[in-house]
Amino acid sequence: MEEKKSISVGEIIEQEKLLEEEAQHQLEEYGEDNEDTCKYDQGYITQRVFACETCYIENGSKQRVGVCYGCSMTCHVQHKIYELFKKRNFRCDCGTPSSRTTCLIKTEKIPEDNSKNHYNHNFDGKYCWCDGLEDFESVMYQCELCCEWFHIECIRNKEERPVPDPDTPCDFVCVDCMQRGSSFIPHYIQDFLLPDSLPVGVSPSSQKEEEVDGKCQMETRERVKEEEWKKVKNGFWKKGWRKHLCTCESCNAKYDEAKMDFVTDPKDMEDKENEEQDSEEEDEPIENQTRKRKIQSLLESSQEAFLQSKDMSNSQKRELVRGFENYSSALTQALKQLYETKPHNEEVTEKVRRRRRMELKGCRR
Repeated sequence: MEEKKSISVGEIIEQEKLLEEEAQHQLEEYGEDNEDTCKYDQGYITQRVFACETCYIENGSKQRVGVCYGCSMTCHVQHKIYELFKKRNFRCDCGTPSSRTTCLIKTEKIPEDNSKNHYNHNFDGKYCWCDGLEDFESVMYQCELCCEWFHIECIRNKEERPVPDPDTPCDFVCVDCMQRGSSFIPHYIQDFLLPDSLPVGVSPSSQKEEEVDGKCQMETRERVKEEEWKKVKNGFWKKGWRKHLCTCESCNAKYDEAKMDFVTDPKDMEDKENEEQDSEEEDEPIENQTRKRKIQSLLESSQEAFLQSKDMSNSQKRELVRGFENYSSALTQALKQLYETKPHNEEVTEKVRRRRRMELKGCRR
């Protein structure tokens, strides 16, 4: 008989701690989104999208289904869904004819499907050129323009130049979008690509940027030679590069033709900057400061109420509080030592994991 693998309770707790950390992070990230609100009435907007496999496969939908955060937490909470993160120009599908569901938030019937929504393999839970799954243990880059996600190893396999360190501030643009924007991007790469992302033989521009009223700013920049442009694959751009794109009528027509009309949209750039600022302010990934302050406040108020009660003398109350604190500390240390050393059968501990995940699904599906 095959021996079942044993792991310590300490290892289980560490795994569940990581899961809880991710759940708490998601709860904080979606704090601005109301789970009681469907965003259908806001039209085609940039928003976090969740693909529902249950509606697409089990309900026999004719097309893939993507829903907003509110509907993912209310109407589809018992369904199998994939988080796709940010998508542009997407309208919530919950309650549309193809979804074969009724939106529990809006309640009124939606007469037609969202014809302008774009669905790709992300809605099947697949990502990157490799058509692989999301990798939680490795770095993945989201393209600044198409919002597709790519595994860092797949990017490295396509590159002749070194890939920047994941902590390097930059905007990643996939090779497909680089080529799709070939009518304007070659004019900007010498100025705004990270030096290590430039094709071999191409140096950063030494030209000083000058804005001339009434003149196309793109035309003032030298376009890289065609043989050099053919070497360009993925691009790692300096932060803020989109703010330098020309907005003249001719250039706007190029963006429209490439289906990148959002590329100079101030609102789109502002949303991106706000996301990055929120990410940089996460100084406590496991326990957020607000949560800790609330817990501490509750403990202090409870202790104060106990101390003000008239059932015991003050000296007795203080001795009880002190004794409880000592007991709590000693118990925590004793359990920690036990959890780190005592082995448990993995079949049993899987039940613990499953129950814990069900509890955490209230934070993130």
